Amino acid sequence: MLGDKIYNLRKIKKISQEEFAELLNTSRQAVSKWERNEAKPDIDKLILIAKIFNISIDYLLDYEVENCKVEEFIDSLNEYCKSSNFVISANDIRLWCTKHPNNFKLHAIAAEYLGIAYIENNQREYLDLSLSLLKRAIILHTPEYDNITSLNQLHYYVAQIYLMQHKYDLAKEYIETNNVFDSEVLLAKCNLSLGNYDTALKTSSEIYLKSTSNIINVSFIQVTVLLKTKLVKEAYEMINWTISFINSVKNEGSFFQGILCPFIYLKATCERLLNISSIETINTLKEAININVDYNVVSGVKSIKHYFGNPDEIIYTDSNIENMFKEVIYQASKEDIYYNVLVDIYQELFGGNLND
Repeated sequence: MLGDKIYNLRKIKKISQEEFAELLNTSRQAVSKWERNEAKPDIDKLILIAKIFNISIDYLLDYEVENCKVEEFIDSLNEYCKSSNFVISANDIRLWCTKHPNNFKLHAIAAEYLGIAYIENNQREYLDLSLSLLKRAIILHTPEYDNITSLNQLHYYVAQIYLMQHKYDLAKEYIETNNVFDSEVLLAKCNLSLGNYDTALKTSSEIYLKSTSNIINVSFIQVTVLLKTKLVKEAYEMINWTISFINSVKNEGSFFQGILCPFIYLKATCERLLNISSIETINTLKEAININVDYNVVSGVKSIKHYFGNPDEIIYTDSNIENMFKEVIYQASKEDIYYNVLVDIYQELFGGNLND
C-alpha cells in the first residue's frame, strides 16, 4: 500500500518523520497518517515525494509491474548472463530498478549482469550503473538474502569495480574500511598499482603459498575418497597429477619437498593395487625414502624426518637402507593405510621377518 511504501522509503533514506514533513512543508501528524494508511497525500505532495526518493509517481500509485513480471525480468538477466547474451540495455535495467527500488534481488543480479556486460562490451555506463546498483543492494541486504549473495560478496564486487575504474586508492580504502574477506588478490593489485611493491610482493607470496597448499590438501582429500571408494585408477591419476604439481613448485628445503612424500607412498599403494610390477613399486618406495632422508650428517649418522606421526620429530638411524625402511614402517600405525603395503614391500625387497 501507498503508506507502507512511503514508510519503507523514508527508513531506507534514514529520514525522521519530522525531517520528512519539513521537506514536504507539512506536519509530522500528516506523515504519520499517510504511513498508517489513514490518509493519502495530495498530488503535489506525491510529486515532491517522488523527487525526494528519485522514483516515479507510478510506483507510488501502484502502477508498477506485478511482482511476477519482476521475477521474469530477473530470470532473463540470469539466463543472459549464462549465455553471454547482453541484449537488455542499461536503460531498461535502470527503469526496472527505479520502479522497484526495494527489490534486493533485482538490484544485486542486475549489478552482476552489468558487470559482466562491461567486461564483454567495455561500455563505461554499464560499470557506473553496476556500482550504483551494488551500493543500493548493500543498503537493502539482510541475512535472509544470503541465499542470493552475501553482504561480503557485494562489498567485494564494489572493490572490484573501483579497480576496474583504476580508482586504486578508493578500492584499497574500501576493502580495509569494510573488512572485505577473501580480497587479498584485489589488495595485492591495489598495492601494485599504487607502487607499494614490498607490500604487494608480501601479500602475493602469502596468496601463492595458501593457494598451492589448498590445492595439495584438496587433492589429498580427493585421493583418499577415491581410494576408500575403490576407484584406484582415478586415485592413481590424481596422485600423479599432484606429484607433478608439487615438483613444479617445490624447491630444496621448502615444505613442499616434505609434502611430496605421502603422495609417493600413496602412489606405491595404488601401483600395488593395480598389479603393477613389484620392481616398479619398490623403486617408487625407494624414491620416497630418499626424499625423507636429510643428508646432513649428524654425529656420523643420517636423520630421517617421517610423516606418520609428529611431522617435526626427527629419528636418527644408521645409513643402512634396510634399517631406515624399518624405522619408517615402525612409525606407521598398524591402522595406517600404508602399513601393510610397507610390510609387503619390505619382505619383497629384503626378505625375512621384519622383526628379525
